[in-house]
Amino acid sequence: MKTKITLLVALSVLFFSKAQTTKHAVTQVDVYDTSTTPEYVKNTKTFSYDSYGQELEYISTNFDSSGAITMQQKTEYSYNSNNLLSQKVYYNYVSGSWVNSYKEVYTYNPDNEISILESSYWDTANSVWVANLKDEFFYNTDGTLDYTIKYSYDAANSVWVIAQKKVYTYVSSTNLVSLEETFAWDTATSTYFAVTRKNYTYDSNYNNTLEIFEYFDTSSSLWVNSSKTSNAFDANDDLIETISYYWQNNAWVPGIKSIYTRNSVGSVTLSEAYNYDSVAQTWMTTPNDRNIPTYSNPSISATELIIPGEISINNYAYGQLFNEKLDVVSKEFNNSPYERRELTYTQINVTANVANVSELDLSIYPNPVLNALHIQGVENLTNLKVKIYDIKGQLLISKENKTTINLESLSSGYYVYRLEAKEGYKTGKIIKL
Repeated sequence: MKTKITLLVALSVLFFSKAQTTKHAVTQVDVYDTSTTPEYVKNTKTFSYDSYGQELEYISTNFDSSGAITMQQKTEYSYNSNNLLSQKVYYNYVSGSWVNSYKEVYTYNPDNEISILESSYWDTANSVWVANLKDEFFYNTDGTLDYTIKYSYDAANSVWVIAQKKVYTYVSSTNLVSLEETFAWDTATSTYFAVTRKNYTYDSNYNNTLEIFEYFDTSSSLWVNSSKTSNAFDANDDLIETISYYWQNNAWVPGIKSIYTRNSVGSVTLSEAYNYDSVAQTWMTTPNDRNIPTYSNPSISATELIIPGEISINNYAYGQLFNEKLDVVSKEFNNSPYERRELTYTQINVTANVANVSELDLSIYPNPVLNALHIQGVENLTNLKVKIYDIKGQLLISKENKTTINLESLSSGYYVYRLEAKEGYKTGKIIKL
């Protein structure tokens, strides 16, 4: 078995001891349409959790202006004996009852890395699950993701058919992805051919400063620019600006610029998106989109919060949790009120698995995290290394002697951290919002 951090360790399923801890979990989010008078709740999301604080059920209900229900959706989560996500089942609400819609099944290798993700859709006519897509994951000896293969299901012949392959190349000594290549499968020749690729650039603090997307032009047999995104960070490695570009007439043309304003603890208090005026060749002076998060500072710490990824806070607030609790996100479009999200928290008791006492005594906060992860208690450590992995075991972030780690480039979901120093190590799970 490879010597590496796995989600098994990250989820602390080595049951050395157990303890009860109190968490304040988001159990409901009400989304208001503030563009109308009077405003009304247009969507409600509710969440439930198991004894470990993991999501069990997510229900989304839509309403019209009169309060009548227009649509409902539900997701149920299952976990294996190692507390790894094993299945997600999606439902639609039809004629007063829940009806199967889509299913994802996760399989793990002996190192507890995801090895297969298989999806199926529900055939209502025959009341059976029908195979749809499958992803297989292959790893390097150091545990980084080498490549993935996607298959589609040929129902007529009852076989999986190769659709595409993704190959990953890493920056030497950091294991950060520098190149992601996508290849399609040619059934006539039984070979892969290049389709697209993404190139990633990082600064000295391992922040992702540039991403360029290209496609392969078969007529010229050349790679052609398509789009790119540049990111700027402040002295605390917090994202402060993102600019997207598209390729036109052999030149990069700006598209949208997002600017983030932060408070003294780094939480985003305002995010604004500006369109580019291609005629005047300048940025618009008025933002077309604004997100305004409102936080409170209760007598609980951010490590006591549970905020599920389905809330998509990052898409609306671009905020982060330190010792603040995100309560409201107001959204404006073209300087007019558009939407407001209000979060409801409920106190729940969660079983916490406590790992081996030989691990480093460090504090990791906040968790869940929206942007920056902080490490406390490193004063007497030698050569601290911080590594962040996804659930596939791919190393995404690697830093040395840093106590604040910027995670804003990561998508919402579960991740694994590993802290290494001469004096010992510490591992665990984090939730990126």
